[in-house]
Amino acid sequence: MISILRQRWLPLAVFVFLIGSVALYFLLDPHIPEERQTAENLQPVMSFDHAILVGRRAGEPQWELRGSNMVTDNGDVVIETLDELLLLRSGGAPYRILSSSGRWNAQDGILVLPNATTIEEEDGFRTEAGSLVWQRDDGLTVLEGDVRMLQDRTLVSSGRASFQPDSGMFTMFGDVEITWTEGDDDL
Repeated sequence: MISILRQRWLPLAVFVFLIGSVALYFLLDPHIPEERQTAENLQPVMSFDHAILVGRRAGEPQWELRGSNMVTDNGDVVIETLDELLLLRSGGAPYRILSSSGRWNAQDGILVLPNATTIEEEDGFRTEAGSLVWQRDDGLTVLEGDVRMLQDRTLVSSGRASFQPDSGMFTMFGDVEITWTEGDDDL
């Protein structure tokens, strides 16, 4: 009787032992990362040495971003070296935005330039700020941190401003100071 029970349970015991061993191996193996990579959480990574990104609305170019050392990060483009951003407008010279680096979120259409930033136009309009946030959809540009605008020898300063490139409307917020300058166009 004992030999008959051993013959029936022996294969089942071996099978359970093997399944348990494999399960323990995968649960306790230190080489398997805690967060397993799946198709849903893998992000493609792209890197550009020198690139020009062009944004269009209704087929017309709206903006051009020129930079180097760009890399994707969770859907954003990190611009380690920003050469310039041109905000194009029909019938007028583009606004040229200069900064050292930035981060572009293509899905939301938001560009953040966290460092010292300059906006220039051919007619002498020039603005400097500590940082800039530009929204692609409505063109709204928000400047913060010692904003200084110079045009036609008039210097306007404040801590925060907004700028609408399509209309050229520039609005300063907070304590606004206006100074009429003589001589050069330096801020």
